[in-house]
Amino acid sequence: MEIYKYIIFISKIKMEIKEFAIIYSLAKYQEEDLVESIIDTHFIEKFPVKDLIEKRIFFITSEKLNFIVENNKIILQVPNPVIMLFFICILRYPSRLTQELKNSQKNIKKRIILAILNTFYEVDVFTTISSGKNYPIEFYFSKYTRKFKTHVIHYSQNSIDIQFEDQSNSTPGNTMVDEASLGDIHWVWSQNYANYLNKFNSKIEFRAVGPIIFKIPQVFDIEKKNVITIFDVAPLEKYKKNNFYNDKLAIDFLEDIINLKTYLFELQNTQIRIKPKRQLNRGVHSIEYFDYIEKLKKNSKIEILLWNSNPYEIVAESKLVICIPFTSIALIGKELSNNVIFYFPYQKTLKNPIYNNEIEIIYGFENLKRYTKIKLQDDF
Repeated sequence: MEIYKYIIFISKIKMEIKEFAIIYSLAKYQEEDLVESIIDTHFIEKFPVKDLIEKRIFFITSEKLNFIVENNKIILQVPNPVIMLFFICILRYPSRLTQELKNSQKNIKKRIILAILNTFYEVDVFTTISSGKNYPIEFYFSKYTRKFKTHVIHYSQNSIDIQFEDQSNSTPGNTMVDEASLGDIHWVWSQNYANYLNKFNSKIEFRAVGPIIFKIPQVFDIEKKNVITIFDVAPLEKYKKNNFYNDKLAIDFLEDIINLKTYLFELQNTQIRIKPKRQLNRGVHSIEYFDYIEKLKKNSKIEILLWNSNPYEIVAESKLVICIPFTSIALIGKELSNNVIFYFPYQKTLKNPIYNNEIEIIYGFENLKRYTKIKLQDDF
């Protein structure tokens, strides 16, 4: 039955199979967002990963089998793209596959996979930072034996060990790139981040292209609302005691922003809202923090936005965006030339090499009041 489904899929593709991308390691919501982006008329113009927008066919690893044709793009959501391509080779390009198999010197499994991929023209293989160091098998072939390129998409850039200014001057570590990391090209948000990661692996090409969130970064004429939008990081129950993002920081961060309305009369009619980074889950996130958020909502002190809302729209319509250090979304505020800051509720200076001269950090409640009051004069 599975073979039959693949053959039916193949029969739907009328064009030659070339100029395609294989995409791994997307979360379900990222998969949905990417599919919407690909069929969007602004995809070629607005999507930041340039080697992806040039493709005509997209094999997206998915739990389901699905076939979409729209705007001259073909999207195939399949559990295993390589198996799908194997059937395509057998049915459409048997002579090419046979020749590639003769050229390969690897063991039989690797020979077949390499031969399958080398059968096609203009192929790029993508994964995301979600895969960690467990790369798809395509990443382990030498550049000298393969005809395709490999890519890693960084959909955030907050992987750096957070340090304080009074700590040693050693380069802080990160959880994304080291000497063993693979991928011909890594797509990242900022040049600072590209320069930083290059120190850990100079063999990789790091391309800074702006925020990558799998949604189209399209902002139309959105009117500013009288709102302050907060982007936080909810503490995880399992790690909340030994993590920078702990209950005390998360609650103090929110409490100070809520208290702005008490001390600044100009904010009396201003709505404060929060966009969670992930869907809040009592079984995963800190129970204390979860209860605190629910209490704020019940007392009408804060609005909780949908976690998967388009951050471009949310940022564009906000008069002020306040982010907990160092969530990547702050760079969207910068890209849109909006008022955006990191806020740290304590008087202890943080250091982070990828945000130097990028996003201003405000320390302590008095400085937050002062900053907000100045912005009130211009924008509120």
